[in-house]
Amino acid sequence: MADGASCPKADKRSRRAYVVRNAFDSCRKRAGPALTLPVRSEAERRADLDIAINAAERGFLIRRDYYNGTNLAYLLNLRASLSSGNDQIADNVLAERVRRQVVDISAKRLETLEAEKAAPAAEPGAPGPLEEEKYWTAASHAESLITLGDKYGPDLLQKAISSAPAKWMADVTLKQLDKLQTLLGGTP
Repeated sequence: MADGASCPKADKRSRRAYVVRNAFDSCRKRAGPALTLPVRSEAERRADLDIAINAAERGFLIRRDYYNGTNLAYLLNLRASLSSGNDQIADNVLAERVRRQVVDISAKRLETLEAEKAAPAAEPGAPGPLEEEKYWTAASHAESLITLGDKYGPDLLQKAISSAPAKWMADVTLKQLDKLQTLLGGTP
């Protein structure tokens, strides 16, 4: 039902999101692979990037966590790669400043995680939540150090990769670092 009636006890906003999501899913199923998103102009894509940067910046200012900081720094570098002159310099400088904060935040979080006992996994054989968080924190820490040119960054990255609870996590980390190095014009 696309009218929200099967979405019990939902507020108005939730029902609207439910209706839109179901309408899109229904359309996608009918259209199959023929459904494509409209091509956006360069100005529209740039406006989308600015919105994403504003959202990531708000998230980082509110939470002060490595996740939002790492994403904000990446988006700033992305915008810098599309800019020139003072705008390019400013975004790269801001990204570097955010990464310095991410290094401090992630180092403190890694210390806290080392002190905590690992929570049991939801399923036998699956990584526990603290194990996953420790990996992502260590990977973000290493990524920031590498990008800042710290000589310990590559070793910490290898240590993080070898401790990845799942192969896909290591793959995502390496892919992200590769994209970042491309944005920065080679080895950061």
